[in-house]
Parts: sequence; C-alpha cells; structure tokens
Amino acid sequence: MDPVYIQLSTLVIALATGVTLLVTAQHLRIPAIVPLLLGGILLGPEVSGLIDPAELGNGLDLLVAGCVAVILFEGGLSLQRIGFEQAPKVIWRLLTIGVVITWLGTTVLIHFLFNYSLSFCLLASSLIIVTGPTVIHPLLRRIGVNERLHHILHWEGVLIDPIGVFIAVLCFEWFSAGSPTLSALEGFGLRLLVGMGTGLVGGYILLVAINRHWIQREYTNIFALAWALLAFGVADGLVHEAGLLTVIIMGFMLGLSKSEEIKQLKQFKQELTEMSIAILFILLSAQLRLTDFANFIVDNGLWLILGVVILIRPLGVVASSFRTDLGIRERCFLSWMAPRGIVAGSMASLFALRLEPSLGNQANFLQAFTFSIIGFTVIIQGLSAGKVANFLRVKSQDREGWLIIGAHLLARRVASFIEQTTGHPCVLMDTNTESARQAESEGLRVLRGNALDQTGLPPEFYPFVGNVLALTDNRDLNQLICERWAEVVGRKHVFRWSPDSARQEHLIGGLGQPIWNNLPKPTQIEYTLRNKDAVIAKANLKKLPPKLRRDTIPLLLQVGKQIHLQPELPIDQEGSVLIFRQKARYLLFYTYPEQVIFPSATNLAELFDTMVEKAKDRFPDLEVSEIVKEILSREKSFSTRLSHDVVIPHAYSPDISEPICVVAIAPFGLHWESEEAIVRLVFLVISPKDDPEIHLNILAEIARIASDDSIVHELLRSETSQSFMEKLQKARTLISD
Repeated sequence: MDPVYIQLSTLVIALATGVTLLVTAQHLRIPAIVPLLLGGILLGPEVSGLIDPAELGNGLDLLVAGCVAVILFEGGLSLQRIGFEQAPKVIWRLLTIGVVITWLGTTVLIHFLFNYSLSFCLLASSLIIVTGPTVIHPLLRRIGVNERLHHILHWEGVLIDPIGVFIAVLCFEWFSAGSPTLSALEGFGLRLLVGMGTGLVGGYILLVAINRHWIQREYTNIFALAWALLAFGVADGLVHEAGLLTVIIMGFMLGLSKSEEIKQLKQFKQELTEMSIAILFILLSAQLRLTDFANFIVDNGLWLILGVVILIRPLGVVASSFRTDLGIRERCFLSWMAPRGIVAGSMASLFALRLEPSLGNQANFLQAFTFSIIGFTVIIQGLSAGKVANFLRVKSQDREGWLIIGAHLLARRVASFIEQTTGHPCVLMDTNTESARQAESEGLRVLRGNALDQTGLPPEFYPFVGNVLALTDNRDLNQLICERWAEVVGRKHVFRWSPDSARQEHLIGGLGQPIWNNLPKPTQIEYTLRNKDAVIAKANLKKLPPKLRRDTIPLLLQVGKQIHLQPELPIDQEGSVLIFRQKARYLLFYTYPEQVIFPSATNLAELFDTMVEKAKDRFPDLEVSEIVKEILSREKSFSTRLSHDVVIPHAYSPDISEPICVVAIAPFGLHWESEEAIVRLVFLVISPKDDPEIHLNILAEIARIASDDSIVHELLRSETSQSFMEKLQKARTLISD
C-alpha cells in the first residue's frame, strides 16, 4: 500500500476518532482523557492495528511538537492574573510548597525504586506536577463539591498547569544540555534566555499589532496562531527545545490583555487546542506498548504509583493547609483528588520521542510512568470522587445562583434584583459587545459566549449556578437553551421567555418553564424603557397599592431567600417584587369617555368646579371645594399652561383610591385669567397622595401630547367624548412610536 495513503489514513482516522470521543466525553460528563486513552490503544498496533503512528516517521515528532506548542500557547493564554491575585493562602501554598513536595518527593521515590540518575528523576517527576484543568473540571461539574473545595481545585488546576509545564521544560532543557556541569549550565542558561527572549519579543509585537488594530478582526485568530508557531520555530531553530518556553511566555503576555480581540482569540485557541488534544492523544496512546506498562508495574512501578497517590499528595496538602481554616474532611478530599491529564501525557510523549535516540528504553520510562499515573488517578480517583465526597460530606448544598442568557436592559434589571434581594449570584451571557460592556459597567458578571455550549461556562461559576433563565427574542432558541442546560441544572430549574399562551405551550411542549408571555420581546422592552414609556421597578410587597397590583406585570417575587418568577402577589407577606409597568397606558387607563366634557363655563372657577364635580361622579367622597381652591391657588402662583393652548391643572386628594383625568374641550377658547392667553384643551389630573409617580407619569404623557400641534389640533376637532377617546388612543400610539 502507498506509504502516503497509510500516513494520510492514520491522521484522518486519529482526528475523526479523537474528536468523536471528545464530544462523547462531553455528553457523558467524564474527563475526555479516558475515552481518548482507551480509543488510541484499541486503534493502535497493540490491538486492532487500524493506525500505526510509527508510519508517520519523523512527521510524528513534528506533529507532536506543533500540537504541544498550541496546547501550551493556549495554556498561557488562559492563565488569568485574577487567579493569582485572588487565590487564598491554601492555593498559593499548593502552587509553591505543594509543587516542591510533589516534584522532589517523587524524585526521591523514583531514584530509590529505579536507581536512575538524579537529573533524570527530576525530569520524570516534573511531568506529574500538573493536575490539569482538562481532567479536574469535568469531575468538579459531575460531583458538585462545596464552593470552597471547588474554588481550590479549580484554581490549582488552572494555575499549576503552566507552572508545571514551565518546570518540566526547564528540567528537560537542563537534562538535554549534557553531563558536564559547566556545559549544562551554559546550555540551560542559553535555552532559558532564548526561550524567554523570543517569547517576550514575539508576544510584545503580536500584542501591539492586535491592540492597535493593524490586523483586521477576522484575521486576528489565524495571525496569532501563525505568529506563535513562527516564534516557536525560531526559538527552536536558535537553541534546540527553547520553543516550548517561548509559546508559554507569548500566551501569558496576550492573556493579560482585556481587548475584545484577545477574548475572541481565547475562544478560537480553545477550540484549536481541543482538536490538537483529540488527534495528539489518539496517536500517543496508539503507540504505547502494553509490555512497557507491564514491565513498569512489575519493576516497582505499582509502589511508585501508590507512593505518589497515597504519600506524596497527602503530604503536600497537609503542608499547604497548615494553619488554615480548612476542615479535616476537606483536607482528606484534597489529598485524594489530584488527577493528571492531557498536558502531562503530551509532555511525556514529546520528551520520550526527543530522548529515545540517546536513552533508548530509559526514555520509554517517561511514558510508562506518566501514563500509569494518568490512568490510575483519572480512572480510580475519577470513579470514586463522588462516593468519597459523599462519605466525607463535602458536597455542595442546593445551588441558588442564576445564569441569565442575555445582557440587555431587562436581563440586567432581573439580575440586579436577584442579587440585591437574595444575595444569590447571577452571571449574564451574551454575544452582544455593547450590552456586555454596559452590564460590566453596572457591576454585573458577564460572559461572552454561546449559550448552547454548556462547557462555555467557566468552571469557577459551576458551584453556584443552579438556575438558567433564557431571555433572547427567539422563542425556539430559548427552548433549545433550556434543553441543553436542563442536563446541568435539572428540568425544574430552566426558565424561558415565550410569547405563546399557556394552551399553545401545552400543545408545543418542550423543556423550560415558559414565563412572561404577556411581555413583548426583551429587546423591545429595552427600547420601551429607554423611551420612558415603561418602567421596571422594585417595590415593597406590603406597601404595593391595590391599583398597582392590577395594572402592572409582576416579574419576580422575593420572599426570604427564594425567587418566584411571574408570581401571584400575596396580600400579607413580607418581600420584594420586581414589576413592569407600561407608562404609555396611564393616561388612557385613567381617562373614561364620561369624563370628557364640552363645557359652557366662562371663567376658571366655574370650569374647575364643573370638572371636579365630574370627577366626584366616580369618587363620591371627593371634596370639590377644597380641590378647586387648591387648583386656583396654584394657577395664580404658577401656571400649568403648556404649548398649543393646553393646560394641566392637577392636585392630590386623600379621598380617591386611584388617579382620575377629566378632559374639557373648548374649541373656541377660554380666557386664562393668570395670563393674557386663551386655552382650548384642559386635562385635570387628581391622584391619591401616596402615588406621586403615576401622577407625574400622567402629566408627562399629557406634556408630550401638548408638544405636537397636529395632535392637539386633531383632538380639538372631536365632536363627541367617544371620538376624543379614539383620537387620544391614536395620539398615544403616535408619540410612543
């Protein structure tokens, strides 16, 4: 068979199988390394023989080096400075004391059990320093430990990854430099200098090019990838094996930037890294020889694994947690949980390939040792983690935080209400840059990502996100989001906006509890709020006036620490409610045809007396004389006359339960005594004393009508009260648009 075809089939089968197993692992919520490791062995020459990495020749070395470079670049890119700044004492100690104990303790064990040289033992032990986020994060999502343990294990995995790789690369460079002490020091120093120097220069140039927008946005991702691989090749060409350090430094430099392009680059690099991991691990595990593992286990390998898991890790945790507030149960769980992952395996295979010509079978020890540790910790610790967490009683309580899909104004108001009234954390997810920026400026947590991808939620949010609320304008998308997230938070904890009635929803079916079907689309609500035609406000449940209970839409009800969506409002209960009110309906809502009059009055006192008497028809307890006196007094001191012959006399009264608006139409005009002016349209507004907000909103609506000469002219042409109401309805539509 043509060698080229064999090489091509090896690559495409490895890639297709790796990606398929990666997706399968996500669905099963297990570490991807488990199916990748088993899949590679089954495909390799040791079992089925479908692929043979040896057929790639030197191409395997190049492929492994390139994939590892991409993985390390993404690792440096995802390293967050906030993790270092906010890490509590125990995490800092795990990254320092714990790393040293793992590294040196394992070195002693290898040297004692296998009698290898000290420099080789240091290299081998450096490979298992990393715990690896690719393994620990799926486990944390599945077992649900308490927030403190989740925080410690998450940040240990994220931060120790580049630290462990950095140490491993330095050990490899030290070991590769040769045996003479002076020569070794010179070689080590040169690799360190070239690797860091090339990384700093390349990272700086790339950062400047991106931040100054020298590169078009659509080319940023591929340009950064090409530049990182170029820097890797240049450093490796100058000094052998210096390129690994270069890409770590470049990734870390770019990761410090907060620009939108870098955030987009991180997403692209994550996808590219997953593809690299998929093909890399299939090829690496396919070339593993089972006899090497058998020989390793028989030749004191089992004791080495048990020593690392049962002795070294607990010793590191005890030293790192000394004089901290971690309980004994939490320390025991941390001691058990230290699964190694893909980065460790990749580095071991890369080093083995590079050292095999000079070390022979000793180089195979690196793979046998590292993959044995990976297999034991991932399979044994991974399968037992949930039971151990239950036994130690370190699982988290009910997660009460919220993931809200959308960062528009409605979503921001909902998130603020939940956080202010219950203290439950909320995180918004949106792809709209402007909405995300606005939410961040309001102090809210924001993620820019695809809501259909559950893995897009950073691991640090998993301990508290127990509810998902989909607030996009697309009803079908909201339902699809709920279907995806129901796997994570449960069917009873996914909610979605839907315009469909309860009957339609029953016929359609689907996951996610539909809410707020009496609201327009969320983005339309934002437009309405910005135009001051509606308001979303927080109110005290007990003090909410009866009228507002009828003409508002309750969105959220907080009682204690509980949040209820689209609730019925209880009468006698402590709590807060988030309500939506359409301001544009106020004037029409409080104006009735029988309150529209065509007066024959000749002066103000007579006109006001007639209008207040009309209001008294609706509220018999109204004190007519007091209201008229108050209005006349105000008009003498401060006229309420607006433009286009419109006036808005108004007053408060304790004798009414809700606002009322009486309209007087005088097409031929009335003399306004406080000014030398004529008025033709009078809106008299009387409101309860305890409801000034609606009172002011009604006056604001009238003022907007009065500002439009054509609308006023059309209203004055009304011949009946009913025709006036129809024209007023049309006027409200015009000014709302």
